[in-house]
Amino acid sequence: MQKMFAPLAAAALMFAASADARADSNNDFGLFRERLLNDRAEQLFGVHRPLAASSRESITAAEANRDPTALVTLAGGLRAHVVSAATHLGPQRRHDGALAG
Repeated sequence: MQKMFAPLAAAALMFAASADARADSNNDFGLFRERLLNDRAEQLFGVHRPLAASSRESITAAEANRDPTALVTLAGGLRAHVVSAATHLGPQRRHDGALAG
């Protein structure tokens, strides 16, 4: 239920925000939206704050093999776990042998 609430709340918030932004033609809706999402990031998405910018870090293959979580940059409050570092994984199968998804 909570997973469904966050997108609905975000949509309602964006609808209300768009009405406010249209009321004043001098407002920059994109900037308004970014500020609103930054202010409500934890409430809506469970992160403390969004990333300031895209990651520009680069690691070697040896570093990636040693710590695959170093391949991603996450917003505050999020964690990454490696399920498998294997490169030859096939499609996931359910307990009855059928393909999942």
